Amino acid sequence: MKARSILFLFSAIVAWAGNTSSNVPVTSYVTDVSASGTAYYVQSDGQAGPVHGVIGEYDNGFQGVTSILNANTYNHEPPGDWQLDLLSSTVRSMRLTLSSLNEVPAGQTGYTVPPNPPFMGTQNLVSKIEEKCTAISLDLGTMNHVGQTIICPAIFRFNWSSTTFYRAYMTGSWGGYAPESTQIQIQCNSLGSNGFCNDWFVDPIPVVNADGTTSPGQAIGRLVSFPVHNGAETNHGDFYMTFHVHITRP
Repeated sequence: MKARSILFLFSAIVAWAGNTSSNVPVTSYVTDVSASGTAYYVQSDGQAGPVHGVIGEYDNGFQGVTSILNANTYNHEPPGDWQLDLLSSTVRSMRLTLSSLNEVPAGQTGYTVPPNPPFMGTQNLVSKIEEKCTAISLDLGTMNHVGQTIICPAIFRFNWSSTTFYRAYMTGSWGGYAPESTQIQIQCNSLGSNGFCNDWFVDPIPVVNADGTTSPGQAIGRLVSFPVHNGAETNHGDFYMTFHVHITRP
């Protein structure tokens, strides 16, 4: 029976992989404030999406938005890594806060160099956020029970000028980009008719309290700048990153 179950799961994954040689459209909902009313450091642009009319909704193929499970994966993992890409949009963006309140200070875990961000405060930015689960042989699309979680690398990118763009690496030990940073958590909320997850939450890894309960966490991201036309990266310090994204298929 166990062998038969494993064979069924393998066959289902192969079948899904065979049906997803192209990108899978998803809808991404970026939340602005937590349940307690605290503003996240990564927020939506405050606009409602054109399909469902929800604030913070980003619909694939509308308004220059790309919201997909990317078919171009690492390790041939189906069906793809989630990305919300606004780099080609002229009307949608995300907001990012960089301030003394979310700088990682000297002496704290995650500190590397004195923080030196390109701005202080909150800015609407032409940006992109994506996870890299398949790089460590995980995949949100093959999650198959409600409440299941996986921990993955992620990157937030934003354009700042015609000559410079920035990334906030939340990649942990993966890739050697920012080993002091922390990864993100993806949680499955519901299953589709094929038995695989079709609804997810993306958050910083929660904090486990002494009594076994959990509290919302905050990721550590290393902020790095790059010249648009080649050149070395510059470390601008580490920042606490908070966010909450709801992804649905479609």
